[in-house]
Amino acid sequence: MPIRICMMVFVGWAWLAAPADAAFSHARLEVVAVADGLTTFHYIAVFDHPEDALLEVGGIPGVRPFEFEADASLFNDAGAFEGLSLGDFPNIGNPRDSWLTIGDTRFPAAVAYTEGFGGVPTATQAFEGCCVFESNGLWFDTDPKRPVTGVPIAPCRFEVLIAQITLPNGVDFSMTGALRYRDGIDGVIRRTGFEVPLTPPGTCPGDVDCSGQVGFTDLVMLLATWGPCDGICVADLDDDGVVGFSDLLTLLASWGPCP
Repeated sequence: MPIRICMMVFVGWAWLAAPADAAFSHARLEVVAVADGLTTFHYIAVFDHPEDALLEVGGIPGVRPFEFEADASLFNDAGAFEGLSLGDFPNIGNPRDSWLTIGDTRFPAAVAYTEGFGGVPTATQAFEGCCVFESNGLWFDTDPKRPVTGVPIAPCRFEVLIAQITLPNGVDFSMTGALRYRDGIDGVIRRTGFEVPLTPPGTCPGDVDCSGQVGFTDLVMLLATWGPCDGICVADLDDDGVVGFSDLLTLLASWGPCP
C-alpha cells in the first residue's frame, strides 16, 4: 500500500484531501436511541480518504469470518417483510429494527447479500436472533454507479454506516468481520478485518453519548437537535418526538457520573 500523508482543508462546502497513511481506519459503535427498555446502535466503518469506497462487508476466507453474538435476540420488526431477506435491510418496518447496509438508509436499499448468507436460504431473513455466523459470504452495494464513500466527520475521517442493531438495555454483544473497499488513492481493491466488542458502560438518563457520565458533550448533542425529531432522536429522553425543556431538565438532573 502506498504511504500517504494526511492533510485536509475545508474550503466553502468542499473537503480537499491529500493522501493518508491507511485507507480503512477502524469500525466503531454509536448509540442512536435509548427508550422503551431498548438501545439502538449504529456500526460504522471509518476511512481516512474521501474517495475510499466501501464495497462489501461480511466473512472473507483468509481474512476473517463474520460473527455477531449477543446475550439476547435482536429487535426485529420488519412489518410485512418480517422473515424475508428484505427484512435485513433499512427502512422497511419499525425505525428501530435491526438491519445491515452499505451506507444506505433508503427504501429500497441498494444492498443485497451473497447466496446462503448466514446459513439460511437466500429469500430468508438472516440477521436475526442472538447469533449470526458467515465464513464466506457478504452483504454488498448493488449500485456500482454510486460508489459508497464516507460522510466527512473530521479531517481524515469519513464514516460509512454498515449496520443498525437494537437490543435490550445492558446486553453484552460483539460483531467481528471483514470488508472490501476500493482505495481512494490508487483504485486497488483491498480487504481487511474488523472487530468491535462491547460491554455497554453504565448509562443513565441524559447520558446521550453513552459514555457513562452526563456532561458537556451530552448537553451539546441535546442542544444541537433541539426541536421536533426527524426520525430517531437520541436526545429525546422522554420519547415524545421532540427535544425540548423536559429533556434538558432530565439531562441537568443527571449531571455527573452515572450511578
